Amino acid sequence: MDNINFSISNYKGYEDKVLHIRNQNRPEMVSRTYLDWRYLNDSSLPPVIFWVQQFDGTIVGMASLIFRRFWMNNEVHDFAVLGDISLNSELRGKGISKELFKVINSYIESHNCYAFVMPNFIASKSLSSTGWVTKERFVSYVYIIDPIKKLLQYLPDRKEVVLIGKLYRYLINYKISFKKTLNYSMQYSNGFDESFDALWIDLPKQGVMRDRCASSLRWRYGNYPNKKYSVIKFLKGDLFIGYIIYKIDNNNICIVYDILAKKEEDICPILSLFLKHQLKNKMISMVRIPMNENNYYSNSLKRSGFMRRDENNIIQVYAASSYYLRQLNTYRWFNTAGDKDV
Repeated sequence: MDNINFSISNYKGYEDKVLHIRNQNRPEMVSRTYLDWRYLNDSSLPPVIFWVQQFDGTIVGMASLIFRRFWMNNEVHDFAVLGDISLNSELRGKGISKELFKVINSYIESHNCYAFVMPNFIASKSLSSTGWVTKERFVSYVYIIDPIKKLLQYLPDRKEVVLIGKLYRYLINYKISFKKTLNYSMQYSNGFDESFDALWIDLPKQGVMRDRCASSLRWRYGNYPNKKYSVIKFLKGDLFIGYIIYKIDNNNICIVYDILAKKEEDICPILSLFLKHQLKNKMISMVRIPMNENNYYSNSLKRSGFMRRDENNIIQVYAASSYYLRQLNTYRWFNTAGDKDV
Protein backbone atom coordinates (compact mmCIF):
# COMPACT_ATOMS: atom_id res chain seq x y z
CA MET A 1 0.00 0.00 0.00
CA ASP A 2 3.05 2.31 0.25
CA ASN A 3 2.97 3.00 -3.48
CA ILE A 4 -0.78 3.79 -3.63
CA ASN A 5 -2.43 7.19 -3.31
CA PHE A 6 -5.89 8.61 -3.91
CA SER A 7 -7.18 11.65 -5.78
CA ILE A 8 -10.52 13.25 -6.65
CA SER A 9 -11.77 14.71 -9.94
CA ASN A 10 -14.89 15.60 -11.88
CA TYR A 11 -16.29 13.28 -14.53
CA LYS A 12 -15.96 15.83 -17.34
CA GLY A 13 -12.50 15.65 -18.83
CA TYR A 14 -11.95 12.13 -17.45
CA GLU A 15 -14.70 10.28 -19.31
CA ASP A 16 -12.45 7.90 -21.24
CA LYS A 17 -10.39 7.07 -18.15
CA VAL A 18 -13.57 6.18 -16.26
CA LEU A 19 -14.70 4.01 -19.18
CA HIS A 20 -11.35 2.23 -19.39
CA ILE A 21 -10.88 1.40 -15.70
CA ARG A 22 -14.54 0.45 -15.28
CA ASN A 23 -14.61 -1.92 -18.27
CA GLN A 24 -11.23 -3.36 -17.36
CA ASN A 25 -12.63 -4.61 -14.06
CA ARG A 26 -16.16 -5.70 -14.95
CA PRO A 27 -17.49 -8.76 -16.81
CA GLU A 28 -19.98 -6.62 -18.76
CA MET A 29 -18.61 -3.86 -20.97
CA VAL A 30 -20.46 -0.56 -21.23
CA SER A 31 -20.21 2.26 -23.75
CA ARG A 32 -19.20 5.89 -23.38
CA THR A 33 -22.78 6.78 -24.31
CA TYR A 34 -24.04 4.79 -21.34
CA LEU A 35 -21.61 6.43 -18.92
CA ASP A 36 -22.47 9.92 -20.19
CA TRP A 37 -26.15 9.08 -19.70
CA ARG A 38 -25.48 8.11 -16.08
CA TYR A 39 -23.02 10.82 -15.12
CA LEU A 40 -24.20 13.87 -17.02
CA ASN A 41 -27.99 13.64 -16.86
CA ASP A 42 -30.50 14.04 -14.02
CA SER A 43 -27.66 14.63 -11.57
CA SER A 44 -28.58 17.19 -8.91
CA LEU A 45 -24.90 18.02 -8.26
CA PRO A 46 -21.72 17.37 -10.32
CA PRO A 47 -20.55 13.75 -9.95
CA VAL A 48 -17.27 13.01 -8.16
CA ILE A 49 -14.66 10.43 -9.20
CA PHE A 50 -12.29 8.90 -6.64
CA TRP A 51 -9.11 7.52 -8.22
CA VAL A 52 -6.72 4.86 -6.96
CA GLN A 53 -3.27 5.54 -8.38
CA GLN A 54 0.24 4.23 -8.16
CA PHE A 55 2.91 6.85 -7.50
CA ASP A 56 3.94 6.79 -11.17
CA GLY A 57 0.44 8.05 -12.02
CA THR A 58 -0.96 4.73 -13.29
CA ILE A 59 -4.68 4.47 -12.48
CA VAL A 60 -5.48 1.07 -10.96
CA GLY A 61 -8.96 1.65 -9.53
CA MET A 62 -11.84 4.04 -8.97
CA ALA A 63 -15.28 4.63 -7.51
CA SER A 64 -17.79 7.43 -7.97
CA LEU A 65 -20.54 9.37 -6.25
CA ILE A 66 -23.41 10.46 -8.49
CA PHE A 67 -25.95 12.74 -6.86
CA ARG A 68 -29.66 12.09 -7.33
CA ARG A 69 -32.73 13.82 -5.97
CA PHE A 70 -34.33 11.76 -3.21
CA TRP A 71 -37.32 12.60 -1.06
CA MET A 72 -37.18 11.99 2.68
CA ASN A 73 -40.15 12.79 4.87
CA ASN A 74 -41.62 15.08 2.17
CA GLU A 75 -38.38 17.05 1.72
CA VAL A 76 -36.01 16.80 -1.22
CA HIS A 77 -32.33 15.98 -0.62
CA ASP A 78 -29.25 15.30 -2.72
CA PHE A 79 -28.31 11.67 -2.17
CA ALA A 80 -24.83 10.46 -3.16
CA VAL A 81 -25.15 7.12 -4.97
CA LEU A 82 -21.92 5.12 -4.76
CA GLY A 83 -21.06 3.14 -7.87
CA ASP A 84 -18.55 1.93 -10.46
CA ILE A 85 -16.34 0.45 -7.72
CA SER A 86 -13.35 -0.94 -9.61
CA LEU A 87 -9.88 -2.21 -8.68
CA ASN A 88 -7.37 -4.09 -10.80
CA SER A 89 -7.45 -7.80 -9.98
CA GLU A 90 -3.81 -8.06 -8.87
CA LEU A 91 -4.44 -5.47 -6.13
CA ARG A 92 -7.57 -6.97 -4.62
CA GLY A 93 -7.46 -8.40 -1.11
CA LYS A 94 -4.74 -5.99 0.02
CA GLY A 95 -6.94 -3.55 1.93
CA ILE A 96 -6.91 -0.91 -0.83
CA SER A 97 -10.69 -0.89 -1.21
CA LYS A 98 -11.08 -0.21 2.49
CA GLU A 99 -8.75 2.79 2.24
CA LEU A 100 -10.64 4.03 -0.83
CA PHE A 101 -13.93 3.85 1.06
CA LYS A 102 -12.39 5.82 3.94
CA VAL A 103 -11.52 8.60 1.47
CA ILE A 104 -15.09 8.52 0.16
CA ASN A 105 -16.46 8.60 3.72
CA SER A 106 -14.41 11.71 4.48
CA TYR A 107 -15.85 13.40 1.41
CA ILE A 108 -19.42 12.51 2.46
CA GLU A 109 -18.81 13.83 5.97
CA SER A 110 -17.22 17.08 4.81
CA HIS A 111 -20.10 17.77 2.40
CA ASN A 112 -22.93 16.77 4.80
CA CYS A 113 -24.28 14.12 2.44
CA TYR A 114 -26.59 11.15 2.66
CA ALA A 115 -25.26 8.19 0.64
CA PHE A 116 -26.40 4.74 -0.37
CA VAL A 117 -25.23 1.81 -2.49
CA MET A 118 -26.42 -1.61 -3.68
CA PRO A 119 -23.05 -3.42 -3.66
CA ASN A 120 -21.91 -6.90 -4.58
CA PHE A 121 -20.97 -9.25 -1.75
CA ILE A 122 -17.22 -8.54 -1.82
CA ALA A 123 -17.65 -4.75 -1.80
CA SER A 124 -20.26 -4.95 0.97
CA LYS A 125 -17.73 -6.52 3.35
CA SER A 126 -15.22 -3.69 2.87
CA LEU A 127 -17.98 -1.09 3.13
CA SER A 128 -19.25 -2.61 6.39
CA SER A 129 -15.75 -2.49 7.87
CA THR A 130 -15.54 1.26 7.16
CA GLY A 131 -18.84 2.28 8.72
CA TRP A 132 -21.44 1.69 6.01
CA VAL A 133 -24.59 0.27 7.57
CA THR A 134 -26.82 -2.39 6.03
CA LYS A 135 -30.30 -0.86 5.80
CA GLU A 136 -32.13 -3.94 4.51
CA ARG A 137 -32.14 -6.62 1.86
CA PHE A 138 -33.17 -6.22 -1.74
CA VAL A 139 -35.51 -9.09 -2.66
CA SER A 140 -37.69 -10.23 -5.55
CA TYR A 141 -41.43 -10.87 -5.61
CA VAL A 142 -42.22 -13.45 -8.28
CA TYR A 143 -45.41 -14.68 -9.91
CA ILE A 144 -45.00 -17.91 -11.90
CA ILE A 145 -46.96 -17.79 -15.14
CA ASP A 146 -45.49 -20.76 -16.98
CA PRO A 147 -43.89 -23.53 -14.86
CA ILE A 148 -42.86 -25.75 -17.81
CA LYS A 149 -39.16 -24.83 -17.82
CA LYS A 150 -38.87 -25.50 -14.09
CA LEU A 151 -40.88 -28.73 -14.22
CA LEU A 152 -38.68 -30.16 -17.00
CA GLN A 153 -35.84 -30.28 -14.45
CA TYR A 154 -37.81 -32.84 -12.41
CA LEU A 155 -40.18 -34.59 -14.83
CA PRO A 156 -38.72 -36.35 -17.90
CA ASP A 157 -41.99 -36.70 -19.82
CA ARG A 158 -42.35 -33.47 -21.82
CA LYS A 159 -45.96 -34.20 -22.82
CA GLU A 160 -46.90 -34.58 -19.17
CA VAL A 161 -45.10 -31.35 -18.28
CA VAL A 162 -46.84 -29.42 -21.08
CA LEU A 163 -50.22 -30.72 -19.90
CA ILE A 164 -49.49 -29.66 -16.31
CA GLY A 165 -48.32 -26.27 -17.58
CA LYS A 166 -51.54 -25.71 -19.51
CA LEU A 167 -53.64 -26.74 -16.50
CA TYR A 168 -51.65 -24.39 -14.24
CA ARG A 169 -52.08 -21.50 -16.64
CA TYR A 170 -55.82 -22.15 -16.85
CA LEU A 171 -56.12 -22.19 -13.06
CA ILE A 172 -54.26 -18.90 -12.49
CA ASN A 173 -56.32 -17.29 -15.27
CA TYR A 174 -59.43 -18.49 -13.50
CA LYS A 175 -58.15 -17.26 -10.13
CA ILE A 176 -57.22 -13.80 -11.43
CA SER A 177 -60.60 -13.43 -13.15
CA PHE A 178 -62.18 -13.13 -9.69
CA LYS A 179 -59.90 -10.28 -8.64
CA LYS A 180 -61.75 -7.00 -8.20
CA THR A 181 -60.77 -4.67 -11.03
CA LEU A 182 -64.15 -3.02 -11.69
CA ASN A 183 -63.73 0.62 -12.70
CA TYR A 184 -59.98 0.08 -13.25
CA SER A 185 -58.38 0.13 -16.69
CA MET A 186 -54.92 0.32 -18.25
CA GLN A 187 -53.31 1.85 -21.30
CA TYR A 188 -49.80 2.00 -22.73
CA SER A 189 -47.97 5.30 -22.62
CA ASN A 190 -45.44 6.45 -25.23
CA GLY A 191 -43.69 8.76 -22.80
CA PHE A 192 -43.91 10.72 -19.58
CA ASP A 193 -46.18 13.73 -19.89
CA GLU A 194 -47.41 16.24 -17.32
CA SER A 195 -49.85 13.69 -15.88
CA PHE A 196 -46.86 11.88 -14.34
CA ASP A 197 -45.85 15.13 -12.65
CA ALA A 198 -49.38 15.56 -11.29
CA LEU A 199 -49.37 12.02 -9.90
CA TRP A 200 -45.98 12.55 -8.28
CA ILE A 201 -46.98 15.87 -6.71
CA ASP A 202 -50.09 14.30 -5.15
CA LEU A 203 -48.20 11.29 -3.77
CA PRO A 204 -47.25 11.48 -0.05
CA LYS A 205 -43.46 11.13 0.34
CA GLN A 206 -43.18 10.23 4.00
CA GLY A 207 -40.35 7.72 3.64
CA VAL A 208 -37.20 7.70 1.50
CA MET A 209 -37.57 7.37 -2.27
CA ARG A 210 -35.91 8.50 -5.49
CA ASP A 211 -37.51 11.44 -7.26
CA ARG A 212 -40.07 10.23 -9.79
CA CYS A 213 -41.13 13.43 -11.50
CA ALA A 214 -41.72 13.22 -15.26
CA SER A 215 -38.24 14.51 -16.21
CA SER A 216 -36.51 11.93 -13.95
CA LEU A 217 -38.63 9.10 -15.36
CA ARG A 218 -37.90 10.34 -18.88
CA TRP A 219 -34.17 10.24 -18.18
CA ARG A 220 -34.23 6.88 -16.38
CA TYR A 221 -36.47 4.94 -18.76
CA GLY A 222 -37.14 6.97 -21.88
CA ASN A 223 -33.50 7.88 -22.59
CA TYR A 224 -31.74 4.72 -21.37
CA PRO A 225 -29.15 3.80 -24.04
CA ASN A 226 -29.94 0.69 -26.08
CA LYS A 227 -32.76 -0.49 -23.87
CA LYS A 228 -36.49 -0.03 -24.34
CA TYR A 229 -38.97 -0.14 -21.49
CA SER A 230 -42.74 -0.50 -21.67
CA VAL A 231 -44.87 1.93 -19.66
CA ILE A 232 -48.46 1.17 -18.60
CA LYS A 233 -50.71 3.79 -17.01
CA PHE A 234 -53.55 2.64 -14.76
CA LEU A 235 -56.80 4.53 -14.43
CA LYS A 236 -59.61 4.44 -11.90
CA GLY A 237 -62.51 5.80 -13.85
CA ASP A 238 -60.87 8.68 -15.69
CA LEU A 239 -58.29 9.34 -12.97
CA PHE A 240 -54.63 8.39 -13.50
CA ILE A 241 -53.73 6.53 -10.29
CA GLY A 242 -50.52 4.62 -10.99
CA TYR A 243 -48.09 3.04 -13.42
CA ILE A 244 -45.86 0.05 -14.05
CA ILE A 245 -42.62 0.23 -16.05
CA TYR A 246 -41.28 -3.13 -17.21
CA LYS A 247 -39.10 -5.00 -19.66
CA ILE A 248 -39.12 -8.62 -20.86
CA ASP A 249 -35.59 -10.04 -20.71
CA ASN A 250 -33.91 -12.66 -22.89
CA ASN A 251 -35.18 -15.46 -20.62
CA ASN A 252 -38.80 -14.40 -21.17
CA ILE A 253 -39.07 -13.02 -17.64
CA CYS A 254 -41.12 -9.87 -17.24
CA ILE A 255 -39.11 -7.63 -14.89
CA VAL A 256 -40.92 -4.70 -13.29
CA TYR A 257 -38.46 -1.82 -12.83
CA ASP A 258 -40.87 0.66 -11.32
CA ILE A 259 -44.34 0.53 -9.84
CA LEU A 260 -46.19 3.38 -8.20
CA ALA A 261 -49.75 3.98 -7.06
CA LYS A 262 -51.47 7.02 -5.64
CA LYS A 263 -52.93 4.90 -2.84
CA GLU A 264 -51.84 1.51 -1.54
CA GLU A 265 -55.40 0.22 -1.93
CA ASP A 266 -54.95 0.53 -5.70
CA ILE A 267 -51.94 -1.80 -5.87
CA CYS A 268 -53.88 -5.09 -5.86
CA PRO A 269 -56.23 -4.07 -8.72
CA ILE A 270 -53.25 -2.68 -10.66
CA LEU A 271 -51.32 -5.94 -10.25
CA SER A 272 -54.37 -8.01 -11.22
CA LEU A 273 -54.83 -6.06 -14.44
CA PHE A 274 -51.12 -6.31 -15.17
CA LEU A 275 -51.06 -10.09 -14.62
CA LYS A 276 -54.15 -10.57 -16.80
CA HIS A 277 -52.36 -8.69 -19.52
CA GLN A 278 -49.10 -10.66 -19.19
CA LEU A 279 -50.95 -13.97 -19.22
CA LYS A 280 -51.94 -13.23 -22.82
CA ASN A 281 -48.27 -13.49 -23.79
CA LYS A 282 -47.60 -17.22 -24.22
CA MET A 283 -43.83 -16.70 -24.05
CA ILE A 284 -43.56 -15.20 -20.57
CA SER A 285 -42.54 -17.60 -17.79
CA MET A 286 -42.84 -15.30 -14.78
CA VAL A 287 -43.27 -11.74 -13.55
CA ARG A 288 -40.51 -10.56 -11.21
CA ILE A 289 -40.65 -7.37 -9.12
CA PRO A 290 -37.35 -6.58 -7.36
CA MET A 291 -37.83 -4.27 -4.35
CA ASN A 292 -36.43 -3.58 -0.91
CA GLU A 293 -37.86 -6.04 1.61
CA ASN A 294 -39.71 -3.46 3.74
CA ASN A 295 -41.32 -1.59 0.86
CA TYR A 296 -44.80 -0.07 1.02
CA TYR A 297 -46.38 -2.68 -1.23
CA SER A 298 -45.09 -5.96 0.26
CA ASN A 299 -48.46 -6.94 1.79
CA SER A 300 -50.35 -6.13 -1.42
CA LEU A 301 -47.84 -8.15 -3.44
CA LYS A 302 -48.40 -11.19 -1.23
CA ARG A 303 -52.19 -10.79 -1.41
CA SER A 304 -51.90 -10.66 -5.20
CA GLY A 305 -50.16 -14.04 -5.27
CA PHE A 306 -46.53 -12.97 -5.53
CA MET A 307 -43.99 -15.05 -3.64
CA ARG A 308 -41.01 -13.44 -1.98
CA ARG A 309 -37.65 -14.77 -3.13
CA ASP A 310 -34.67 -13.74 -1.00
CA GLU A 311 -31.47 -12.83 -2.81
CA ASN A 312 -27.94 -11.85 -1.77
CA ASN A 313 -28.42 -8.16 -2.59
CA ILE A 314 -28.46 -5.54 0.17
CA ILE A 315 -28.83 -1.78 0.55
CA GLN A 316 -26.09 -0.02 2.53
CA VAL A 317 -26.12 3.58 3.72
CA TYR A 318 -23.66 6.13 5.06
CA ALA A 319 -24.22 9.65 6.35
CA ALA A 320 -22.28 12.69 7.45
CA SER A 321 -23.26 12.26 11.10
CA SER A 322 -24.90 9.82 13.48
CA TYR A 323 -27.99 12.05 13.45
CA TYR A 324 -28.26 11.80 9.66
CA LEU A 325 -27.73 8.05 9.87
CA ARG A 326 -30.56 7.69 12.38
CA GLN A 327 -32.81 9.54 9.93
CA LEU A 328 -31.95 7.10 7.17
CA ASN A 329 -32.71 4.14 9.41
CA THR A 330 -35.89 5.63 10.90
CA TYR A 331 -37.79 6.23 7.68
CA ARG A 332 -39.25 3.51 5.53
CA TRP A 333 -37.52 3.16 2.16
CA PHE A 334 -38.98 2.51 -1.27
CA ASN A 335 -36.50 1.03 -3.76
CA THR A 336 -37.16 -0.73 -7.04
CA ALA A 337 -34.99 -2.26 -9.77
CA GLY A 338 -34.88 1.21 -11.27
CA ASP A 339 -32.67 2.32 -8.36
CA LYS A 340 -29.94 -0.23 -9.16
CA ASP A 341 -28.66 1.54 -12.23
CA VAL A 342 -28.72 5.21 -11.32
